[in-house]
Amino acid sequence: MCTAATYQTKDFYMGRTLDYEFSYGEKIAIMPRNYPLQYRHGLKNIEHYAMIGMAHVVEDYPLYYDAVNEKGLKKEQSTLLNMSLFLGY
Repeated sequence: MCTAATYQTKDFYMGRTLDYEFSYGEKIAIMPRNYPLQYRHGLKNIEHYAMIGMAHVVEDYPLYYDAVNEKGLKKEQSTLLNMSLFLGY
């Protein structure tokens, strides 16, 4: 079970625990603005905001669990939803 917390003053702070019994090799991943991303099926994205988050990195490609870009847009990976879809619920 993951726990999330937010704190808002004139700025906004957030955090979340990643409560697993084992590690996926996650680490802090920082992606600079316009870092070239080569997608699986040949497409390439070279225009994007900088990002920071927790990710498992495979072949120099970060698979983010949680991340936020330089404009404040945040994403979270929902493992419960993914597990439910995997199990057919």
